[in-house]
Amino acid sequence: MKINPFFKQPIFVTGILLLLFSGFLFVVPQIFPSVQTDVTMGFFMFHYAITVMYFFAVLLAGRFKRGRNGLPLVIINLLLFFISAFSLNREMNLFHDSVEWLQILLIVSCINLLVMSLQMKVPNLLLWVQTFLLSISICLFTYYAIYLVPVYPFGLMGTIAIGIGLHAFVPLLLTIYAIKILRMQTRQEPVLNITFAIATTLVILGTSIFAWQWHVKMQKIEYVYNRATVPDQIGWPAWVEVMQEIPLTSFTEKIIKSDLVYTVADQENDFFNMPTLSWDEAKKHDPLVVVASLFSSDLSIPKDDRIQMLQARNDNTYATEQRLWSGNNLETVHLNTEVKIWPAMHLAYTEKTITVANRSSEKRWRGSQQEAIYIFQLPEGGVVSSLSLWIDGREVKSVLTTKGKAQKAYNTIVGVEVRDPSVVHWQEGNRVSVRVFPVMGNDARIFKMGITAPLPEVDGQIRYEQIQFQGPDARNATERMRIHLVESAGIKPMTVALKKQDDAQYVYDGKYRQDLMLSIPSQTITPQHFVTEGTTFELSDYKPSATPQSFSTLYADINAGWNKREWAALLANTGNRILKVYEEDWITVTPENGDDVFERLQKRPMTLFPFYAIKKEENALVISKSAGNTPSVSQIKNSSGFDALSAAASVGHQYFVYNLGQQPSLYISSLREMRLFHYAQGDMGKLVSYLSNNTFETDAENSNLVVYHDAGLQISRSEIPEVSTAPDHLLRLFAYSHIMQQGGLHMLANDSTAIALQEGNLGELAAYAHIVTPVSSMIVLESQKDYDRFDIDTNKKGLQNATMQNNGSVPEPHEWALIIIGCLLLIYYRFSHKFQFSWLKK
Repeated sequence: MKINPFFKQPIFVTGILLLLFSGFLFVVPQIFPSVQTDVTMGFFMFHYAITVMYFFAVLLAGRFKRGRNGLPLVIINLLLFFISAFSLNREMNLFHDSVEWLQILLIVSCINLLVMSLQMKVPNLLLWVQTFLLSISICLFTYYAIYLVPVYPFGLMGTIAIGIGLHAFVPLLLTIYAIKILRMQTRQEPVLNITFAIATTLVILGTSIFAWQWHVKMQKIEYVYNRATVPDQIGWPAWVEVMQEIPLTSFTEKIIKSDLVYTVADQENDFFNMPTLSWDEAKKHDPLVVVASLFSSDLSIPKDDRIQMLQARNDNTYATEQRLWSGNNLETVHLNTEVKIWPAMHLAYTEKTITVANRSSEKRWRGSQQEAIYIFQLPEGGVVSSLSLWIDGREVKSVLTTKGKAQKAYNTIVGVEVRDPSVVHWQEGNRVSVRVFPVMGNDARIFKMGITAPLPEVDGQIRYEQIQFQGPDARNATERMRIHLVESAGIKPMTVALKKQDDAQYVYDGKYRQDLMLSIPSQTITPQHFVTEGTTFELSDYKPSATPQSFSTLYADINAGWNKREWAALLANTGNRILKVYEEDWITVTPENGDDVFERLQKRPMTLFPFYAIKKEENALVISKSAGNTPSVSQIKNSSGFDALSAAASVGHQYFVYNLGQQPSLYISSLREMRLFHYAQGDMGKLVSYLSNNTFETDAENSNLVVYHDAGLQISRSEIPEVSTAPDHLLRLFAYSHIMQQGGLHMLANDSTAIALQEGNLGELAAYAHIVTPVSSMIVLESQKDYDRFDIDTNKKGLQNATMQNNGSVPEPHEWALIIIGCLLLIYYRFSHKFQFSWLKK
């Protein structure tokens, strides 16, 4: 390969260096996302200044004149202009962020165009590759040039303003010069015309296939959706039916996201606006989607329904959280985690103190105030038992109130008055959401949340795992974790990254890690008690047992999670029972249709079993298995199916459910937590044993007993006097499970029944135990006046925010008497020399 003399020319070398520097500068906001909203316009002006200066440098050198071999310098100018155009796009939003494959293709196309402009002598094979890439580049630049046609009039007007409007014509100019370079090559090597024809044919063919698949899949999605909107038909929302029948692959996800995330052909160019977010995902530009949407009608499924589908498919409640203020510049910078574990009780209390920073440099403008939102995934059965917010440098603890009052106070103060609050709400699926406001520009806020949770037992080990969360970016966060074991003699834990400090202390100090874990050999649970106001809460060991139970009908919830071996085992052990599956209606399975039914239904990516359609539930067993993420019960509460399910629950219907595997779907897990089931789980062997012996796992729970199956413990309530030997976390856990048991599906409704539950006995129990539930929330306000204004009272009789230092116990009447006597004695001995009691001397 002969070295081109251009490499020795200072003006060319300078252009290459400027091109590399401009390219690096362009990716800086992507490497540091917090920069985007502050100085991106400044970055654009820098790109534009580089482009203009280099243009005039080449112009003054006379290299644009014919015969001066200035083609490579023209290409460098155009590429600098191209980078400047994309930088300007971040502000004016002519087209949204390019998808990954498009970004790679753009970079390769620009490099190849520059190299080919040098007209170096290269081997034929390499020349064919270069020509192939150049042909694809011509198609790509032509696409951009056509896409920007509606902007050309504005570009001509903008040219008057220091030439900024010329950016709209850069793709057109690149197309012209790419064609010019191609013609120069084909004149020398006519055979390259075949390479050009092959490349353009492949681009057209590939795009056509994509557009056809887009049309076919869209029609299928709309058919299923429209079929499910039959009036007066009891069922789930239409979008759920789509999720049950249409696998949400990356391709179908693009269809669902069209005009929601992906730009489509008839979408208006919303330039002169900041890039918008939809379902917490930046708008994306994919030429294949734009072209495909040009030949298909718009997807008729409402955007709200599509967002529900995406949330359920990605199990992402954070993406659809309603925001009162932006949180784009927020970053989680530090976590301080304190943990106390009672191994003998399979119990843990965790306090996470989180520092969230606003990386915006603005301090005074209203727009710099941002709202931090976190979604915490709690351990199964876990409950939030404390919340604090630092205001003016001091820790302010939360007050527990009804969910409605907390929501009203937070929305009023944050949305209208713009002052300090924090609130934590219960969410379905063992989740809670925490909101903190405001986080000012170039400043940080601190909040703390306490979580009480039972520890699951796995293979003879009780396991404490890092509490997961979604929220402001924590990739660069640091964390200090300290775990204290209570009564740890003889225990030899296994850890991930935690270091042993002494027999009872384990610590970690470093970058935030999601996999921190401590595994402790399981101990036999001995009865422990917490006593308050004459009521005893006893923690004891729980071992599942089976009782006689015969079933006449089996309902198999078939989806992609099942395999043929499990289906064959179920068919072989059905006995004289009726086996049914659901596909728009009940189908009775027989030896003749069994294989066909399974093959058809196994294609379903997920299922929401219609429990409401079961008759005589006391003789029926539902066999389920998770195939992945499902919608939550909260997402389907506005459907006729939910109304029917809620009506069945209100009259005491409980369904027998056996879950294959150890992890039920979110849908099954939520209904289980609300005590809609007699529930058991395990492998097919355990199920066959139950069916063969006509038994099922005993449902031991009642209004005075709650069970934590995974932790192997139970908590009972009684009036039997005992001495307190356990922390008040027993009361908190019992109260949470009891509220879920008694409230059921009614707590999810937005009606008078839900309000009555908040303000009735369940709300009072939540307030006494100071825990976050579906009927209660924790809130921190700036002053007592704010609490008074929203009628939020502190419960002075019950427990308060849980702490690491003490158990927060409520003293018994006789304990109060001892405390008072002790205080009086201290006062007497301190001031006795000042008192003269003449009657004592007699």
